[in-house]
Amino acid sequence: VRIIKHIIPAAAPSEVTELARQLTANPRTIALLAGISQEQSKAHLVFSRSTDITININEYLTVVLPLLEGRGGGSPQIAQGGGNNISQVGNAINQASQNIIFAIK
Repeated sequence: VRIIKHIIPAAAPSEVTELARQLTANPRTIALLAGISQEQSKAHLVFSRSTDITININEYLTVVLPLLEGRGGGSPQIAQGGGNNISQVGNAINQASQNIIFAIK
């Protein structure tokens, strides 16, 4: 399984979502992406997985959203949310990645 983690500065939520969809069109791929608003005031997370992976990606997003003081949700395959605490974006993505790695081993 490939886990792709990336923070995109000055990205619209739709751009982050589209990139996540493109990445997870590939087999055995998980995308943990974040976009930071142009004003640097809000973070938008998009977590996605390819269809051949069975974890519920929404569960991993909802666990880390409190770090961003945010909210969101989605389906087992793709979930998104946002928050104002952009200083915690890297921590949120890293924590989600570690949780996923632990779950798929």
